[in-house]
Amino acid sequence: DYYGWVQTHGPCAVLQTGTVVVGNNAVRSATVAGSVAPATSDILTHIGEVMVVNGDGDHCVVWLRIN
Repeated sequence: DYYGWVQTHGPCAVLQTGTVVVGNNAVRSATVAGSVAPATSDILTHIGEVMVVNGDGDHCVVWLRIN
């Protein structure tokens, strides 16, 4: 009755929080579970590079690089 999906590399549609920019790094959102936000610091762990942008609360495409 349960299932899951784990992806660590390649293009992936993810929930977007805030204004992310194509070509910039994305990080795990601190406010919305399961979403990405723009990287505001080099201290945060980047999950990948933004490829396609949509509006806040919509899905964007990120090239994942999770090791």
